[in-house]
Amino acid sequence: WSLCLGEGCPVTWVKDVLRPDTLSSAKRNAPEKSGAFLRLWPGLRRFVQSGHGAGRKIQRKSENRQAQKLLEKNVMPVEISEIAVDCRNPMLVARFWCEVLDYRVLEEAVGIVSIARVPRRPGEPILCFAQVPEDKTIKNRLHLDVCPSSSTQQEEVDRLLALGANYADVGQSDDDNWVVLMDPEGNEFCVLSGSI
Repeated sequence: WSLCLGEGCPVTWVKDVLRPDTLSSAKRNAPEKSGAFLRLWPGLRRFVQSGHGAGRKIQRKSENRQAQKLLEKNVMPVEISEIAVDCRNPMLVARFWCEVLDYRVLEEAVGIVSIARVPRRPGEPILCFAQVPEDKTIKNRLHLDVCPSSSTQQEEVDRLLALGANYADVGQSDDDNWVVLMDPEGNEFCVLSGSI
């Protein structure tokens, strides 16, 4: 439970500063006025009204406990459901990625094509290609990495080049163990050397 101390006090969680054995009696005997409540425990007024140091520490501990409870319950705030890619020709790019990932077209509407694996694996996002009027001009800030599942890296690179990919130079070095390619509209992606 919480008690609002009022009168400009920034800390409202009192249960964290009370000992467990005094908490039930505090609930039973809590007076109406917060000032009177604080007089029951000498030193508590200074502790909670200071609003900094220990008071903030108690608030952070409370927030950390709440976050820990979410982790223990395996509660995940959000999942990535779709990855959206801007392009001039959504069907062209969608067909390329269908071949790359063994995906299927799920939905096609005016200016937008969505693809995914069928049947979908849990947590696997949909790729959504949306038509935009402008061409791509600079390197993408976000890109996909793909891993060969049943071939070598070079065999996979050769397959992707045959599908319409091209090599891309984004400043990588010769020592890197990935190969940077781009799809038919210039969206960069990497072919890794093996599964992670």
